[in-house]
This record gives sequence, C-alpha cells and structure tokens, in this order.
Amino acid sequence: MLKKEMGVSTRGFYINVLIGAAVAAGVILLTMLIAAALMVLLDINIMYASPISSVCAAIGTFCGAYLAARKNKSKGIVNGLMVAAIIYVLVSLVALFIDSNFTVMSVIHLVVIVLSGCIGGILGVNKSEKRKIV
Repeated sequence: MLKKEMGVSTRGFYINVLIGAAVAAGVILLTMLIAAALMVLLDINIMYASPISSVCAAIGTFCGAYLAARKNKSKGIVNGLMVAAIIYVLVSLVALFIDSNFTVMSVIHLVVIVLSGCIGGILGVNKSEKRKIV
C-alpha cells in the first residue's frame, strides 16, 4: 500500500515532480528560443549567452518547482530540490555533450537552479487557494 501524506500518495508525489521537471524543461527551451531570437535581432554579443542561459534555467526551474509543489501541496523545498536536481542533470548532460568539460559556469548554473527550484517550491506550497467571496 502506498503511503499517503496530505492526500497525495508517494507515487503521485513523484509523478508530480516529474511533471514539474518536464514543464521546467519546456519553459527552459521556450525561454532559450526567445532569448536566442532576441540576441540575433538585437545583435547582442555572444559573451552574454552564458548569463542569459542561467536566467532561462532559473525561470524554467522556478516554474516547474512551483507547479510540482502546488500539485503536491506539501514539502515545497523537497519538491524544488527534486525538480532542480533533474533539471541540473539534464542541463549538465547537454553541456557535456556540447562542450565536454565542467567550468565555473557549471557551478553557477547549479547554484542558480537549486535556489530557483527551492524558491519556486516554497512559493508553490504557500500560495493560498482562491476563495470566492459571496
């Protein structure tokens, strides 16, 4: 029998985290596409690509952690850390495939992704439900 906490089973908890990670990856891809288009249109120097990618990763991880925590209704930091871990592994695999080494920017990506995941998870759990006032 699956353990239940706050109305969400253990399996449901992990499924919600995976859904959050998938949403995070989608948001990261979307923001990266928009950022790349803006860089080309506005003729922005390539040296800004790495900080822009960190911002895109932060936005995506925040959205995914927020969604996972909102669906699970508990353990916001755990939700955020789990989504952040999945996203960091994905980002690192892509970076290793392209560049094949770790740099200082890899550590900065880790910090940014973990912080945004934790903040998103905390805010997702603490968001109050909308109440109809009659």
